[in-house]
Amino acid sequence: MTGFARKAAVIAISVGIVAAGLWHFQLRWVLQDPATIRPDPDVERVISGLLEASRTAAYAERRAIFYQIRAMGRASLPMLVHALRNDSPKVRSLAAGLLQNSSNIHVTRHLESSLDDASPAVVRTALFSLAQLDAVEAIPSIIVTLNEGDKFTRCQAALVLGMLDDESAVQPLIACLEDDPYPLARKVAADSLGEIGNRDAVHPLIESLDDKSFRVRMSSHSALNRITKAGLGNQKDLWMRWCRKEHHSPVPE
Repeated sequence: MTGFARKAAVIAISVGIVAAGLWHFQLRWVLQDPATIRPDPDVERVISGLLEASRTAAYAERRAIFYQIRAMGRASLPMLVHALRNDSPKVRSLAAGLLQNSSNIHVTRHLESSLDDASPAVVRTALFSLAQLDAVEAIPSIIVTLNEGDKFTRCQAALVLGMLDDESAVQPLIACLEDDPYPLARKVAADSLGEIGNRDAVHPLIESLDDKSFRVRMSSHSALNRITKAGLGNQKDLWMRWCRKEHHSPVPE
């Protein structure tokens, strides 16, 4: 091997070692549970102060704190995961919202745990973050929230299931459309069924065309046209005749 070849080999090996080290460092932030990562003391001190300030901050100040912490990037992850267990609902909600920007594979699990939070505001924030993370694996937990949350949380859960666009959510959304006592939750369920586009929702959506809520009826009509492309009006009898003509499973006369 010539001297030039030896130098080239040494350089290549050195670059490979550096690249492997960097890759390992990157994987730490993607694969390691943030709850087990020791935070940088300086970053921890700054973020702890910001989180503490968020306890009593007004909306504009909380918004500024949100962006200050977000600008710190992944270094904030360990503190944010621990902040999900803070005694202040405002801190927990802020942390849940900030975690929507993470690429760490364990964050979804931590946000799922927040769906059991005593504060509905924290639950709704965690739901939105799960949607932003495209956390399809969290759908079973979101369905529980759809069935058990307060009326505004049920609306958020129905919306998020539509955003995640997975057919495993179709039957729970149909149940929400048929049985939820809150009209806005039924409306959002209809919208999400239209977003997912599964034809199993056609008959329940037809039945909801005579829902007592105008908004539910309009969303059901829109969802039907999105799913079927039939372009029909909002009269239930027209949809029933169309359904029989298209040889779907029987629709009540």
